[in-house]
Amino acid sequence: MDTLKLIEEQIKQIRDLSPDVSLERVLTHLERAELYYQIGKKVGDDNYFTDVVYRTNQAFEGSFKQSYRILADKTEKQANNKRTVDIENYFESESIFNERVLHFFKNYRQEWRNKSTHDYKL
Repeated sequence: MDTLKLIEEQIKQIRDLSPDVSLERVLTHLERAELYYQIGKKVGDDNYFTDVVYRTNQAFEGSFKQSYRILADKTEKQANNKRTVDIENYFESESIFNERVLHFFKNYRQEWRNKSTHDYKL
Protein backbone atom coordinates (compact mmCIF):
# COMPACT_ATOMS: atom_id res chain seq x y z
CA MET A 1 0.00 0.00 0.00
CA ASP A 2 1.33 3.42 -0.95
CA THR A 3 0.35 5.43 2.12
CA LEU A 4 1.82 8.65 0.76
CA LYS A 5 -0.29 8.35 -2.40
CA LEU A 6 -3.40 7.71 -0.30
CA ILE A 7 -2.72 10.81 1.82
CA GLU A 8 -2.09 12.87 -1.31
CA GLU A 9 -5.46 11.81 -2.73
CA GLN A 10 -7.21 12.65 0.55
CA ILE A 11 -5.59 16.08 0.63
CA LYS A 12 -6.79 16.69 -2.93
CA GLN A 13 -10.34 15.71 -1.93
CA ILE A 14 -10.18 18.05 1.07
CA ARG A 15 -8.89 20.88 -1.14
CA ASP A 16 -11.76 20.30 -3.58
CA LEU A 17 -14.32 20.43 -0.75
CA SER A 18 -12.73 23.26 1.24
CA PRO A 19 -10.25 25.39 -0.71
CA ASP A 20 -9.38 27.39 2.41
CA VAL A 21 -7.90 24.31 4.14
CA SER A 22 -4.16 24.32 3.56
CA LEU A 23 -2.55 20.90 3.80
CA GLU A 24 0.05 21.20 1.03
CA ARG A 25 2.84 21.82 3.53
CA VAL A 26 1.78 18.70 5.41
CA LEU A 27 2.17 16.72 2.20
CA THR A 28 5.57 18.30 1.56
CA HIS A 29 6.80 17.21 5.00
CA LEU A 30 5.55 13.68 4.38
CA GLU A 31 7.18 13.52 0.96
CA ARG A 32 10.48 14.68 2.45
CA ALA A 33 10.15 12.16 5.29
CA GLU A 34 9.66 9.39 2.72
CA LEU A 35 12.69 10.57 0.76
CA TYR A 36 14.90 10.70 3.87
CA TYR A 37 13.66 7.26 4.93
CA GLN A 38 14.56 5.74 1.55
CA ILE A 39 17.98 7.44 1.53
CA GLY A 40 18.67 6.31 5.09
CA LYS A 41 17.85 2.72 4.19
CA LYS A 42 19.88 2.85 0.99
CA VAL A 43 23.06 4.38 2.42
CA GLY A 44 22.76 2.92 5.92
CA ASP A 45 22.96 6.32 7.61
CA ASP A 46 20.71 6.49 10.68
CA ASN A 47 20.94 10.29 10.74
CA TYR A 48 18.39 10.42 7.94
CA PHE A 49 15.87 8.76 10.26
CA THR A 50 16.14 11.71 12.65
CA ASP A 51 15.01 13.87 9.73
CA VAL A 52 12.15 11.44 9.11
CA VAL A 53 10.96 11.86 12.70
CA TYR A 54 11.28 15.64 12.50
CA ARG A 55 9.32 15.84 9.24
CA THR A 56 6.55 13.51 10.39
CA ASN A 57 6.21 15.55 13.60
CA GLN A 58 5.87 18.69 11.48
CA ALA A 59 3.24 17.03 9.28
CA PHE A 60 1.24 15.86 12.28
CA GLU A 61 1.33 19.22 14.00
CA GLY A 62 0.44 21.07 10.81
CA SER A 63 -2.62 18.90 10.31
CA PHE A 64 -3.44 19.22 14.01
CA LYS A 65 -3.38 23.03 13.75
CA GLN A 66 -5.51 22.98 10.62
CA SER A 67 -8.03 20.81 12.47
CA TYR A 68 -8.05 23.27 15.36
CA ARG A 69 -8.45 26.22 12.97
CA ILE A 70 -11.52 24.66 11.40
CA LEU A 71 -13.14 23.16 14.50
CA ALA A 72 -12.54 26.22 16.69
CA ASP A 73 -13.32 28.68 13.87
CA LYS A 74 -9.94 30.45 14.18
CA THR A 75 -7.73 32.23 11.69
CA GLU A 76 -4.53 30.69 10.38
CA LYS A 77 -2.53 33.07 12.56
CA GLN A 78 -4.52 32.22 15.68
CA ALA A 79 -4.07 28.50 15.06
CA ASN A 80 -0.35 28.86 14.40
CA ASN A 81 0.11 30.69 17.70
CA LYS A 82 -1.29 27.75 19.68
CA ARG A 83 0.93 25.13 21.25
CA THR A 84 0.10 21.48 20.73
CA VAL A 85 -0.91 21.11 24.37
CA ASP A 86 -3.27 24.12 24.08
CA ILE A 87 -5.02 22.57 21.10
CA GLU A 88 -5.19 19.22 22.85
CA ASN A 89 -6.75 20.92 25.90
CA TYR A 90 -9.26 22.70 23.68
CA PHE A 91 -10.32 19.45 22.03
CA GLU A 92 -10.69 17.88 25.48
CA SER A 93 -12.63 20.75 27.08
CA GLU A 94 -14.99 21.04 24.11
CA SER A 95 -15.49 17.24 23.94
CA ILE A 96 -14.47 17.22 20.28
CA PHE A 97 -12.62 13.91 20.58
CA ASN A 98 -13.62 10.95 22.69
CA GLU A 99 -11.32 9.66 25.42
CA ARG A 100 -9.71 7.02 23.22
CA VAL A 101 -8.66 9.56 20.59
CA LEU A 102 -7.50 12.04 23.24
CA HIS A 103 -5.35 9.31 24.74
CA PHE A 104 -3.51 8.94 21.43
CA PHE A 105 -2.98 12.70 21.09
CA LYS A 106 -1.57 12.88 24.60
CA ASN A 107 0.58 9.84 23.98
CA TYR A 108 1.97 11.44 20.83
CA ARG A 109 2.84 14.68 22.61
CA GLN A 110 4.17 13.19 25.85
CA GLU A 111 5.82 9.98 24.69
CA TRP A 112 6.88 10.78 21.16
CA ARG A 113 7.00 14.44 20.20
CA ASN A 114 8.52 15.83 23.38
CA LYS A 115 11.22 13.17 23.46
CA SER A 116 12.04 13.44 19.78
CA THR A 117 12.13 17.23 19.97
CA HIS A 118 14.12 17.63 23.17
CA ASP A 119 16.35 14.56 23.39
CA TYR A 120 19.38 15.31 21.28
CA LYS A 121 20.62 11.71 21.80
CA LEU A 122 17.51 10.08 20.32
